[in-house]
This record gives sequence, structure tokens and C-alpha cells, in this order.
Amino acid sequence: MPRAPVFGIASVSLPIVTAVSWFFFERSPSHGNALNGYFGLFLLAFLYVGTLILMGGGFVLGIAALVRRESGKVLGVFGIVMNIAVILRIFA
Repeated sequence: MPRAPVFGIASVSLPIVTAVSWFFFERSPSHGNALNGYFGLFLLAFLYVGTLILMGGGFVLGIAALVRRESGKVLGVFGIVMNIAVILRIFA
């Protein structure tokens, strides 16, 4: 009996949350003014470290979805692809 796609959904939702947070902090004018001071450096470091942690976790969750043979195999594969795409977009 196939299992519910819990890990697949989580592996797809993590890159969405990360991309939205990057988009918000890059485009928001009220937070963009703070990027000149120490708060901006802290925020940037937090975003980079948080991105690495979340995308690594999303990648692992996508693999776990495939190993567990969840009902939505497409979600696991799509999660892995999305996590790699976000990492390449941010760090390349």
C-alpha cells in the first residue's frame, strides 16, 4: 500500500518558502534600506545559511520520498529538481 506523500510535499514546499523569502527581502524597499548596516549583513548571512540548510533538507526529503515509495513519486522528483534549481539560482 503506497504511503501518503508527506516527504514529497515537504520537499516541494521548502524551496517555495526559500524562494519567496529571498524575493521578499531582495525586493522590499523597507528592508532594502537596512541592508547598508549591520542588520543587513546579519540578514544576508542568515539567508545564505538558512538556504543551505533548507535546500539540503528538501533534497534529503525528496530522496526519502522516493525511497519510501510514496504515492506521489512525481513530488519527490520535482522536489529534488526544485531544490537544485533554487541552490543554483542563489549560489551561482
